[in-house]
Amino acid sequence: MVKRRKISGLNSLELFQAYTALKGLRDSFDYTEEEGADTDSEEGPSNLKLELFSEQIAKIINMMEVKLEEPEVLTAAVLEERLNVVHEADLQLGQNYMQRIQTSRALEGSHYMTSELMHRHLAMLKNLVPRTSEAAARLWIDTIFFSCRVHAIHPSSDTFLTGKVDYTAVVASKDMAEWIHKTPAIDTLKRRTAIGFFVTEGKLDSLYAHLPQACADLYAAAKKIRKPILRGALTNGNEWFFIILKVNPDGHGGSYKYSLPLSIVPLHPTKQPSGPDLIAGILADWASHSIKTPPIISHYYNRFSKDLKILVQTIGFILWCGIDIC
Repeated sequence: MVKRRKISGLNSLELFQAYTALKGLRDSFDYTEEEGADTDSEEGPSNLKLELFSEQIAKIINMMEVKLEEPEVLTAAVLEERLNVVHEADLQLGQNYMQRIQTSRALEGSHYMTSELMHRHLAMLKNLVPRTSEAAARLWIDTIFFSCRVHAIHPSSDTFLTGKVDYTAVVASKDMAEWIHKTPAIDTLKRRTAIGFFVTEGKLDSLYAHLPQACADLYAAAKKIRKPILRGALTNGNEWFFIILKVNPDGHGGSYKYSLPLSIVPLHPTKQPSGPDLIAGILADWASHSIKTPPIISHYYNRFSKDLKILVQTIGFILWCGIDIC
């Protein structure tokens, strides 16, 4: 049996060639109709079939036009060639990460989702919500953010446009958090010198291929707010890549490191028994240390907060959706 390739499986050149061929075919139908416009014969079955086929071709052409208008996802080679941003090394978990997971699990409060409630909610999503679309993926992402002490969510659009970071977590004092919440723009982070953590939502079936684009988003954000280092993540709701990006001292180019993917529902539970708690803990810590350079940057993603209770009780934690970095 021959498998048909989807439009999404074609590269940009193949897609453009197919688009051009179909446009030529569709134009030939129009020419045929103009030639037969003066005939007095009634429309027969063959003409009706041709019209239906022409409508199907037009729908496919419209789909291709939408696909061609989308920006092509960057590759690591293009990221290095055009932006001088190179892959430096990989991030590794530290030896004491299980102890820090237990610390995170022990926290309880009325303003955030506890570990037990998070696991119950994820189990419900697993049974009721298939992870087959970007809208469904956001339900999983939002759950993880709620478990890492989100106090407020800024209203967001269902449409994420090119040039936007899908999620931005900000740690700030209560007064500053209120100001940032009222003026959700990356320039506010720059003026208020707040700590920002940026999350890019990737495609469900090609998350790894989206890593260079996520690093480019981080690089753009770092340049915009003039920070030498930023931390972020790339996720499709289930798998999470954590990324550290450093801008070169001269401001031109930089380097990035990323982790192995962490899964909410791991394929081998014995190898990663606490995926949701680990991901939530890393998010909580990284949001509060996003622009700081750790002593050993690859030893841990870096550490969880020294005391997560302080994070919960004394600072505001805001989640933005669709922040423009252009």
